[in-house]
Amino acid sequence: MFILPKTNEDFLKTEYWDSFFKKRGKETFEWYGEYQELCGVLHRYIKPVDKILVIGCGNSAVSSNLYDLGYKKITNIDVSGVVVKRMQQKYAKIRPGLIYVQMDALQTEFDSSSFNAIFDKGTLDALFPDGSLESRTRVTRLFNEIDRLLKFGGRYVCISLLQEFILNFVLEYFFEKGWLIRVCRCIEVEKNRADGSCMPVFALVCTKIKKLPNIEPIVEISMDDKNVLRTGKESLIKTVQSIQQAEVVCSGLSRNCLNGTEKEAVIEVARPGDSSTRYTITIIDPEEPTNIEKMTFAAFVVPFGKENEWLFSTLEGRQVLRQNCRVDRVALISMHEGHEYPDFKDIQNELTDTVIKLAPKGVITRGEKVMFLTMSVKSGTDDHNIRVRGESKFSGKFVVEDVIEKNEHLRRLIFLNRASAIQSEVKLKQIEDKEELEIDLNYATNEYHVLLNVGVCLAVSEFKKPSYEILLMGLGGGVLATLLHKCFKEANIKFDIIIFDVDNKDFRLGISCPPVTFIQINVLNEVVKCLNDKGLFLINLVCRSQELKKEIFEKLKSIFAGVISLKTKEDVNEVVICWKKSLRLNQKHIEKAIKSYYNRSKEQNLILDDDFLNIVEKIETIFASVKYTRSSRNIKIILDMVLMENPYERILAKELIDEFNRSKMILIFHQNPVTGYEFHRSKVKFKKEGMELMRNSRQTVKMAVENTKFISILQLFHSHTLMLCSPEIKLDVVYNLMKQMSFLVLMAGIVENKFLHRNKLDELSQLKNLETARMQLVETLNLSAKNLLQIVTQPHVALISYLDQHKKMQQNIEKSEASIKADESDIVK
Repeated sequence: MFILPKTNEDFLKTEYWDSFFKKRGKETFEWYGEYQELCGVLHRYIKPVDKILVIGCGNSAVSSNLYDLGYKKITNIDVSGVVVKRMQQKYAKIRPGLIYVQMDALQTEFDSSSFNAIFDKGTLDALFPDGSLESRTRVTRLFNEIDRLLKFGGRYVCISLLQEFILNFVLEYFFEKGWLIRVCRCIEVEKNRADGSCMPVFALVCTKIKKLPNIEPIVEISMDDKNVLRTGKESLIKTVQSIQQAEVVCSGLSRNCLNGTEKEAVIEVARPGDSSTRYTITIIDPEEPTNIEKMTFAAFVVPFGKENEWLFSTLEGRQVLRQNCRVDRVALISMHEGHEYPDFKDIQNELTDTVIKLAPKGVITRGEKVMFLTMSVKSGTDDHNIRVRGESKFSGKFVVEDVIEKNEHLRRLIFLNRASAIQSEVKLKQIEDKEELEIDLNYATNEYHVLLNVGVCLAVSEFKKPSYEILLMGLGGGVLATLLHKCFKEANIKFDIIIFDVDNKDFRLGISCPPVTFIQINVLNEVVKCLNDKGLFLINLVCRSQELKKEIFEKLKSIFAGVISLKTKEDVNEVVICWKKSLRLNQKHIEKAIKSYYNRSKEQNLILDDDFLNIVEKIETIFASVKYTRSSRNIKIILDMVLMENPYERILAKELIDEFNRSKMILIFHQNPVTGYEFHRSKVKFKKEGMELMRNSRQTVKMAVENTKFISILQLFHSHTLMLCSPEIKLDVVYNLMKQMSFLVLMAGIVENKFLHRNKLDELSQLKNLETARMQLVETLNLSAKNLLQIVTQPHVALISYLDQHKKMQQNIEKSEASIKADESDIVK
């Protein structure tokens, strides 16, 4: 058992190394990797005919391995006389040409230009423990000696951790000398390392050439065995640092479970030499702390083009996905525009080595392979068609793409610097006698657009004049502008209404819309000047930072007479409405504005009916500041309103509650995009098992469950929600069918009048249902009774059989005696 040095200075003492190798005995010690892991680098940069000097050789077996493969000109030096003598004795007979000499690498006794290659495995790091002047002076002596000993064209090959101060000094020294510098990552060493270290290992290859005047030396980097990329000093330093930082993060994820404020971790992956992100990997852990040694793990590849769906783009959705995968940690892998992805197998092969570093420690300890899961990469790509690629001076690169989602054709504008967010979206429709789909201007796809239009109606109801002026700041794809034009044709181009719908390009501030500069006091004062007395100022606000949001509302409250906020529960967007004079707006005004927008939409043939009703039910109105109120406290009103009760919905609600009352099991699913054919097939499969898969609007469900014991399920009903009703508890059947239906994501359910979360349903599915258990019990009892009856009656039957035999024997005896008497009587006669 050897003892590590107490201080860095011990690395520099001959006495320490003598003691070190005495305690090691005959056991070899390999700094930073064995020959098998380093042979790729060694054979690439050192030739068998080269005369080689190994500095700080220790008792490593690398030299002997090279010697056996034809490298016959190897000289090994070390400051420790103990290890040199031991190695001389070890190889004197079996490898007589392998030379070992006790010598200090800072001051050797060899002639100048004696060697073609100098190999260093850990010696540089031992001599350079910190960035002090003393260490720099010492290493300068080492490099000067290397420069003296190497021939022109010779190479200094050094295996090192390349800490920041080491890399900076190496580049500074050899760059000044004009040498070729290449840094290679030793992937095989990292793969086979069992010491738990999180530091990557590099091979530094410096080739001695004459310095050319006015020509900058070549600096290269290689992250694998194939590709070598030419770079600069600064770029090389940043690349090495990013690799080291990534390894520290991966090591932390391997040893710790994310919890508390750090619910997720995001890692971006690029190919060597390509600055654009190829994959984004999001690590999702359970919300409750979990033992890292017992955690299970899987990687999930998001189908290309599906990144914006609820299941993949929200915290809640990703937790549902993790639960659906039935593992503790999921590495969610998203692909990016501008890259080619041949197929799922290629993605798996490309990312396996990266993803295994993100696995919990227990997975690696148990020797488990990483599962790669997906819905269907190919189907996601088939429904995804890039129409236009371009670049904006202000927003960077963008694409316009056509996708098919929920059997609807949609066209989207997406800025690639925020690829997970849809900037604008419109619905496409088929026109007779035309092959190309056209934009359907009668369809509103964004919930916050509806809320902005409700805000405009709120203003219009106060104007009471035939025309008014609207200023819209922020165009995007022009969807909101088109919708405003259709609904408010009487508007002019001035400012009864001002709308800010502008995205923020600075992602560091926790606000996506609008830019912070748009909501500074001086800008807001200009907005006030531009508004008419009864004008309204509308802002599309997307802010995840609660402190920043509070600050924004404080600014608005200090300038405007009133401020309210409209938002839906699922959407991150909220529409802030501000006005100059105390218009005394309240819930009735909001309801009136909603009805007004509904009527305008119907007049313009906008397709809003079902979607609009869903949005209205989800609206939250927050009166952030109304100066004429007696109290300054916030008032929160949940707007619960139905524009017009549909008699048919009442019938559906009656049928639904009857179905609920007949069912022992009611399950609630989130529905991912699915074709009509696939949905119908799934419905039939459940029907064959005696279960009913249903889709109803939230309004219908609300009518059905209000004032009933089923009211708890209403909280789960948003868009894309399905129900499964069954008169019997068949969770095992449901879970088996779910494996064939990737569009179903189980959220919760009611089983025998108990509301259960997904986790409880998972546990219950592992148990056999009551009827099956009862039948098994009856079968067991019947078998036991049969066995008991057999045991009890067996002696009785045997006794009866014995008595019957005895009786027959007695009868035979009596017959024999009677026959004898008869014979005797005959004889007497």
